[in-house]
Amino acid sequence: PTTVKLSIDGEEQTIANLIGAYKDVVMANTNLDLTFEPRVEGREIAGVTVNGEAVAEENFDVAEYIYSLAMPNADTTIELGFTIVDKENLREVITIAESENVKAQVEAAVPSVQKKYKNALQAAKAIEEKKTASQDEINNAMFELIEALQYLSFTAGDKSQLEIPMEIAESINRENFTPESVQALDDAYKAAEDLMDDEEVLEADIQAAAEALYEALDNLVFRADRTDLEALVAEGKKIVENASKYIQDETWTTFETILGDAETLLENDNATQEAVDEKAEELLNAITALRMIPNKDALKDLIGKAEAVNTSKYTAKSVAAMQKALSNAKVVLNNEAATEEEVKSAVEALEASIQNLETKTTIAKKSGSTSRNVSNTYGAAGVVSASQSAAASVRSDAANAITLNRGSMYTFKMTVVNGNGLAPSFTVGNGSVLKTQFVSQIGNDYYYRVYAVGTPGQSTGVYTTLPGQNAELHCTVTVG
Repeated sequence: PTTVKLSIDGEEQTIANLIGAYKDVVMANTNLDLTFEPRVEGREIAGVTVNGEAVAEENFDVAEYIYSLAMPNADTTIELGFTIVDKENLREVITIAESENVKAQVEAAVPSVQKKYKNALQAAKAIEEKKTASQDEINNAMFELIEALQYLSFTAGDKSQLEIPMEIAESINRENFTPESVQALDDAYKAAEDLMDDEEVLEADIQAAAEALYEALDNLVFRADRTDLEALVAEGKKIVENASKYIQDETWTTFETILGDAETLLENDNATQEAVDEKAEELLNAITALRMIPNKDALKDLIGKAEAVNTSKYTAKSVAAMQKALSNAKVVLNNEAATEEEVKSAVEALEASIQNLETKTTIAKKSGSTSRNVSNTYGAAGVVSASQSAAASVRSDAANAITLNRGSMYTFKMTVVNGNGLAPSFTVGNGSVLKTQFVSQIGNDYYYRVYAVGTPGQSTGVYTTLPGQNAELHCTVTVG
């Protein structure tokens, strides 16, 4: 999380000033400085990327990063990435480890304990000074130092061995950890606090209380990042609001169950990162498995068209074929659970049967000879339009690059041009980045939905293919 300050030639500007000065800025070719700094106090910048390229360590400060954007630059897309870490807890433990009280205990400790303490302290200070240290490195260094301090208590022999873990427990930022693990720490701290007030406390009780405190510190569990699951739950709620558009089968039942479980998990402050990630994956799969109720408008119109045909003009065989296709189409139309493929197949079969109607043979006598009106076959729509002689193609409603947040979706509208009756196949280059789903067909418009399932930064192309043609790339989708 970062905040942004906007400035022109070093002078900080408000949004209103920027809007008012925009024309002058562009005309003057002035630089626009964007200053990024951690939003949460105590956090710092440990890494910066610009368009996927890492910024050299010497080119950013832990407190802020300034990106200078040359104007005008309207057609350029800049992607900035930040690694934000929190070293406050590590610094607190280092401060305690270097206190005079601890140094006295180190001097009285056995050589092996002294060595363990010095190595852990040196490693912790190195990580604290490391500008690009990851949060895992910071956390590991902190817990290693806490473990080293634990060994010092084994030689104390009095209440002083409780002072270090109690001081650490007091300094821990409890907002970073789950309430359950914090409660365990608070319970252990309260037990130790009671012993400190007991003038006749036994040595065994002191050691047990110290061990309980260190165990509670070691068992602290960081709060889970719920961003992906929250986004998927929000998407799921939108789907529930439009439940009438989806087929109410086992996929819908599974989706409702998993959505309810996900909402319950979000209310659990003690949920682990693993549980949150697993539920997010389950909900994403449940959403992508849903099937929308097919649009039957085209089928309904085609049925009306078939019923209006004057069958007396056509051969019994071709009429029988049309009647069979018409009967099947009515069954599909009245089937609430019909799939997109069933509707599409019924439309294609009925269209073909209408187009294949054959006029009855006419026999006429003239000058002692007979003539037959052969090959006089017309579809119910009449003569084929001359415009259909042009090459068929597919036009997408999205011709530019698209960025989708992980877990979100986008519905493409693919229009077949100069290709009545031709249905495009829809695919993506990498199925681990996007999952696809056919939505519906309305006339020559085909609707396909994609779900972003890859990791941020991954991208893939979106393609359609018409029968007898090569695949056509329409755009690229990147997971944000």
